[in-house]
Amino acid sequence: MILGFRADEDWRFTDPKNGIADVVERIFEALTAREEAGSRSQIAELTFARWPWEGETVDTDNHLFVSVNKETGFGALTWYVMQGWPKEGDIYEQIWVTDNPQPPNFDP
Repeated sequence: MILGFRADEDWRFTDPKNGIADVVERIFEALTAREEAGSRSQIAELTFARWPWEGETVDTDNHLFVSVNKETGFGALTWYVMQGWPKEGDIYEQIWVTDNPQPPNFDP
């Protein structure tokens, strides 16, 4: 398995055995570049895959989105599996979103 990630338009891939620190650094570099270009969204997408791909034809069955709003200091994690996942029922039909027991009075 390899780790696929993107924080801009292009997917990048690495072997997680090589260390996650490099992946985190590359994600923050891409997010910083988007911020400097005027984008307010701070979203990174990560997934485990069998092999690399190019473009929008994604060959994986799970995704983790990491979202951060630097202006408000809030963030969220969203995890889901793709349609066609080989397993059915229960957890495999859910989208998991982080929950805040004391949410703010505004949309962060």
